[in-house]
Amino acid sequence: MGFAQTQTGALLATYHYVVHGNVDAPGKGTRALLEYALLDGPLKDETLQHVEAVENGAKVRTPDADLASIQFMGYRIVAFDDESAVIELRAGVPDQAAGSLSVKLVWKDGDWRIDPASGSDWVSSCTDLDRC
Repeated sequence: MGFAQTQTGALLATYHYVVHGNVDAPGKGTRALLEYALLDGPLKDETLQHVEAVENGAKVRTPDADLASIQFMGYRIVAFDDESAVIELRAGVPDQAAGSLSVKLVWKDGDWRIDPASGSDWVSSCTDLDRC
């Protein structure tokens, strides 16, 4: 991918991996992206198994129309140094609900990669956006 070893590079890597690595609606390049982005570990294995299950019809694919209504609402750089970063992305459906995802990155082989210690669940979902 080639993201810069900066806060902005870590943020862009996170956004790219989350948007283009959607495991519930995998596209043509999703598997290759996730194989690159995720460092070896249980998260990578679990994620690739999930993608395979969706591709094979064993799990329900999220319709593209459902994804089209989701908007990026913001981000927070929780932690950053030259070797690691924690980026929190916030997204949701306007006037309905929002959630955040915290992604741990490590700098490896000249790029930001997702640390196996990262979680895979959106958290802090709420329906009162004024209080989120």
